[in-house]
Amino acid sequence: MKTTYTRGAWLVDTQHNKVGRVMDAKLPGVYYLRPPGGGKEWSVPRNGVRAATADEAQRANAKEHPPKGPVFVGNQYGGIERVRP
Repeated sequence: MKTTYTRGAWLVDTQHNKVGRVMDAKLPGVYYLRPPGGGKEWSVPRNGVRAATADEAQRANAKEHPPKGPVFVGNQYGGIERVRP
């Protein structure tokens, strides 16, 4: 059974090992993907993609929606540090 992906799904272009969001799938046999954070779309044959893993999708989503305020992370000494978004 063929898997079809809808607009907005994160896929991996297996030929180029690039993650992209499905922008269109109107042409038979082709997906149009856009890189995280925007940019130029590219086309990929339907047999040249796979669903992004949860980790890949989370990283791609983070690039699309960066934090708006300051970010604090734990450091190696047990304290916290402010990191620029």
